[in-house]
This record gives sequence, C-alpha cells and structure tokens, in this order.
Amino acid sequence: MTIVTLTTPKDRLTLEQRRALALLLTDAVLVPEVGQNHPAARIGFQVHFVELDAERMAIGGKLLVDAPKDVMTVDVTVMEAAWPLAVRKRVIEGILRALAEVCGLDFPAPTWWVNFRVIDDGSWGSRGRVLHIADLLDSGVFTEERIVEIRDALRIRRLAGLADGNPNVEVSAALGGATEAPDAVPRESGAELYAEHVKPWLKYFGVVDASELDLGTLDVIRQCIGDGVQPPSRGAVG
Repeated sequence: MTIVTLTTPKDRLTLEQRRALALLLTDAVLVPEVGQNHPAARIGFQVHFVELDAERMAIGGKLLVDAPKDVMTVDVTVMEAAWPLAVRKRVIEGILRALAEVCGLDFPAPTWWVNFRVIDDGSWGSRGRVLHIADLLDSGVFTEERIVEIRDALRIRRLAGLADGNPNVEVSAALGGATEAPDAVPRESGAELYAEHVKPWLKYFGVVDASELDLGTLDVIRQCIGDGVQPPSRGAVG
C-alpha cells in the first residue's frame, strides 16, 4: 500500500495531465513494489494532487508570487518492505520521468523534488486495524521473487532489532522462526543483538543502516551471525 502526494502551484497541471499522472505515478511505484503490473494491486495505491497558491509556496527564501519558479514536490510513502537503494532509485527516477513526459519536457526540472519515505512495520493502519506488509504477501499480486525479497528483508530488520521499533526481538524469531537459537548466538534482546552482532558487520561494510545493503549481503551477514563468525579485520590479508 502506497500514497503518492504531488504538490504543485495552483493550476500548474490540467485535468488531463492529472489523469495521466494518476496512472503513471501509480505504475512508477507499483511495479517495483510488487514485482509486476498486476491490476488487482492498484487498489492499494493512492495518488493525491495538492495545489497551493503562489503566495503559499517559496523556494530560495522567496515566495513564488514574487519570484515564479516551476516548483513541484512528490512525497512517496510506502510500507516497510524490501527497499534497497537500487529499488528506491528506480522509483524516484520513474516518477521524475513521468512528470517530464506529462509536462512535455525532455528532462525533469531541477526544482522538481521527490522524497521517499518508509513507514515502519506496525505503523500503517487500514481496514480498521494495523496492517503489515506480511498480511498482503499472499494476496496474489506479488511475484514469488518479490515475496522472498520482502520476507528476507523483514527478517534481517528483525535481526537488527529495527523491524518495528521493539527492542525485545528474540534471536530465534529474527533468524527465521527457529524454535531454538543457534548455539553461537545467545538469546538476547534486539538491542543487545544489534550492538553485539549486527553493528560490527554494518561498520565493516561502511554503512549505518541495514537498508543500505543489498539483500545478498544481508543474507550473508545473517548466516555469519548464526554461525558465530565475526567480521574479518580490515588489515587481514586474504
């Protein structure tokens, strides 16, 4: 489930342009999110068009009414899933291409900005309750490859104690639901696990958050932690 909010100066877009963007902006996120252009998935995507008067928008410290500029912002809000940097890049660039196409430009204007925001698991509500991405994976709209990617990503984030902000994630659940934690990794809270086992690996790869690594690397880290393997020294000779 996704919300795309496009904010523009009043009357910047015509009705026909908004109709075209409603489809193109949906597809720009839908295909990367579920892995295919599935018609049944469209109900889970909203596009909101917000228009502001020129005296209510500013750039460079000047109101548009005083210094007109072609300003647009797009806020993409998605559920926590598998969003490595390459997929985010695909979404952002797809949105900018769609805007340029509909506006009849060869290249997006530098004053068109896109934000990509991920809502933590457990912080999205729908259907009268809290909704998790895992609740949607059996809906039939996700490709098998995408389902595996999302489940792996959520497992890694649980492993790092990051999935839902809960510091009391047990190792056994984080490592895939095993009834017994591996001997090499003691049962402990998610916060302790993160500090003692995950953080050194993130430091080794030069990142501060697990979402900055691709799924293959994250899976290797998970296996190493389960086997009790520590990051090699940077000074070690291979």
